[in-house]
Amino acid sequence: MTRWEKMMVFYGSHHRSPLNVAAHVVGVPIILTGALIPLALIEVGLPGLRLTGAWIAAIALGETYFKLDRGFAYGSVVLLGGALAGAHSAAALPPSRALAIAAWCFFGGYVLQFIAHGVEGKRPALFENALMAQVTAPLFVVAEIYKLLGLRRDVFERVESEIRRRESAPADSAPAAG
Repeated sequence: MTRWEKMMVFYGSHHRSPLNVAAHVVGVPIILTGALIPLALIEVGLPGLRLTGAWIAAIALGETYFKLDRGFAYGSVVLLGGALAGAHSAAALPPSRALAIAAWCFFGGYVLQFIAHGVEGKRPALFENALMAQVTAPLFVVAEIYKLLGLRRDVFERVESEIRRRESAPADSAPAAG
């Protein structure tokens, strides 16, 4: 398995219910947009180029995604582009209003996901590996959409097979995530 497939096993084992997956497909882009709004308020002046902190963060995320899996990373461009557009639209408002929208998006998206995890009865991956969960969550959303569209079936078959194997193994013999 590739590093990305191992990460998908970790993430997928925390998101087995279709309701929980749907909550993440909705909630993660909302959270991402909320996180990018304050960064969209920060302008970085380079000679001949006007960037914001949001652009820099999105480029860094995209680079990370392309290192993990090019096929899924191409889909992330759409998600990152939508979040950037939303963040920059909000950043055009007065800063206090933009930051209020950012807070509502960020915390509202998490509330939605925590409720879904509660219904499923599974602990969020965020509590086991916060950095990985934060950075890769948008790419997992792209993967879930690919799965719904029937794309990259070979990857999902390997991932699902490994999740089932781990779920059927005795608790004390399950390998560590990662």
